[in-house]
Amino acid sequence: MADVDDALGRLGAELAERDARIADLESALAGARAAAAHLSMDKTAPHREDEQP
Repeated sequence: MADVDDALGRLGAELAERDARIADLESALAGARAAAAHLSMDKTAPHREDEQP
């Protein structure tokens, strides 16, 4: 029974690490999307003639 408990403990730890990694990747993706949207908006925003693009 101790072997099963150890295996379940390791599995739980691996799942927690996986979940943390997924959360990190989702956060990075959200940041990248926000940056891309900001850049896209900058490119489409009209510039005044006295401003440099």
